[in-house]
Amino acid sequence: FRRIEDKMPTQSYLHCYVRFRADDMLDEDALRALVHEHGLHLAELSYKLYGEPRLFEYRLVLWSANPASARKLAEALSACPSVAEFRISPSKD
Repeated sequence: FRRIEDKMPTQSYLHCYVRFRADDMLDEDALRALVHEHGLHLAELSYKLYGEPRLFEYRLVLWSANPASARKLAEALSACPSVAEFRISPSKD
């Protein structure tokens, strides 16, 4: 069975949060498009508004069969001027 398992595509799951200043944030549709553009699929999405200055946070669970997708998304988020902070963490989910 090991040979069969080695040939089967695997899915990587990622936990991600992205924070924006509340007055300069990506809307949900734009965030979904960004995620999809980098080969990731959205499994879960939640929102949070907090702090001073007001920050808006998306929390996502993402999956992909391409191990490079997380790096590509991180590069895109780093280049986005409206992103205040983000974190992408691999998961065993």
